[in-house]
Amino acid sequence: METLCLIPVYNEDSTIEFLIHEIHKYEVDILVVDDCSTDKTLEKVKKWDIKIISNSKRLGKGGCIIKGLKFARKNNYKTLIILDGDLEHNPNLIPLFIRKISRYDIVLGQRCEFRSIQRFILNRFGAFFFKLLNQNIYDISCGFKILKISSFKQIQFYSKGFEIDLEILLESLKNELSIGLINIPSRKIEKSHLKISDMISSNNYFDKWIISNINHFKIKTHKKILLLVFSYIGLFIGTMLALVVKWKTFLE
Repeated sequence: METLCLIPVYNEDSTIEFLIHEIHKYEVDILVVDDCSTDKTLEKVKKWDIKIISNSKRLGKGGCIIKGLKFARKNNYKTLIILDGDLEHNPNLIPLFIRKISRYDIVLGQRCEFRSIQRFILNRFGAFFFKLLNQNIYDISCGFKILKISSFKQIQFYSKGFEIDLEILLESLKNELSIGLINIPSRKIEKSHLKISDMISSNNYFDKWIISNINHFKIKTHKKILLLVFSYIGLFIGTMLALVVKWKTFLE
């Protein structure tokens, strides 16, 4: 197989078997990276003849994806599909992603609707900043994407949490990779591992990244100034909010 489908999971025992069953229709290998699930996720995954990595300690979504990317590189796969394990996205769109990656370095899913108003606001807010980077991307954190492995040979990722989706996108822009977009439906589900602290972390990550990398972008000076001003303000507010969340958690 030339394509590896990576599924990072944490407590997805209600959806993982159906997801694997659907992916098995296509000519891809499957790798599940289990992040110390406390339910029956790993037990159900082991029923299938697929590749499995079971973390010895919690690494977060980012840590799981980084492990999966290293596995894909080591085993000489040409493309890597990344797909969440909660069935928010339709796995039967995999052939569409595989066809489109032939023309791009990375192809991102763009959700037509979001599972919560918080995610909608977060993505639309992020889309505003990406407009300043001259990028027409409105869904900056979709978990359904495909990467051409050779294009990411020299790029290293470090994010451990949900900000990994943002890091992949930002590093793709920084390295001038070609980005394809596919509009996709998404299933509204109530359960989510994303917490308010994760949203704050993603905001702070974006602001720090922009401050450190703004000069890599060939954009007009007034846009650079706007991005830097917003990033410094956002980082200050995000840092204060993170302290409030930590203090609240400590008191509880």
